[in-house]
This record gives sequence, structure tokens and C-alpha cells, in this order.
Amino acid sequence: MKAIIGVSLLMLLCINLNAVEELTVEQSEQAHYKQAQLTIEILNIEDLEGDIRIGVFNRSENFLKQGFTYKNYIVKVQDSTETIIINDLPPGEYAFILYHDKNADTKMNRNFLGIPKEPFGFSNNLKPKFSKPTFEECKFLLEKDLVLQIPLIFYN
Repeated sequence: MKAIIGVSLLMLLCINLNAVEELTVEQSEQAHYKQAQLTIEILNIEDLEGDIRIGVFNRSENFLKQGFTYKNYIVKVQDSTETIIINDLPPGEYAFILYHDKNADTKMNRNFLGIPKEPFGFSNNLKPKFSKPTFEECKFLLEKDLVLQIPLIFYN
């Protein structure tokens, strides 16, 4: 019986040590890269009310699908130009959409044809013509500090 308890304790100890080793390896991998800073300057804000909502995507198959953003950010509108500094994205390829939620209802309002009634923008300053943009068209590489200026697009 003592042998079974001893073996069980040894197994538990080994399992716990493996978990610590994995955590240590993961932490050391994170320490190998410097966290890049993404600065987004949102330009051309006409109405000083509501919020700018930003959805960041890191996978092409999820791009522009509701509920599949990698990270979300909100900036309270107080000026005609707003800036957000993002420090929590690991190096990689990303694309984002942002919109000015003027009435703060947490959704992009559209007209009966589906055309946005609120100003918006995409990474790479892509202005869609007849279809939604793709991840490939909007993607950018974040491996060092990066500043992107995004003027809002208005459809009236």
C-alpha cells in the first residue's frame, strides 16, 4: 500500500514538474521577442460624440466575421483626430476594421441597402468599391513599432 501511495505521489510530482517546465518554456519563448507597439491615428472625425470601435483580426478565414475578432478596442471620441496605442499584440500579420459608433449603440448602423451610415476605415486605408475587402488586401506585418493613419470613410 505504501508503495502505491509513493508511486502515486511521485507521478503527481512529475506531472506538476512538467507543467512548470512547459510554463517556463512558454515564458522564455515570449521573452525572445520584443512586444511591438501599434499606433493607430484615426483622422477625419466630424462628430465629437460616441466611440471609435476597432476590431483586429489575425486570420484570413475569420476576417470581418462578427464574433471572430482577435482583439477589440474602444476609443472615446473627444477630438477630430484620435490616437490609440496598442501594446498587447505579438508579432504577426493583422488586419483591422474600425468605425465611428456615433450613437454608441455598439453596432455599425446601415441603410436599407446595407451601406454603412457611420464612418469607417480599414487597415491599409482600403476603400471598398463593390465588395467587402479581404484579409490579404488589409493585412500588415507587425514586427516592430508601427504607426498607421486611417482617415474615416463616409458614405452618404
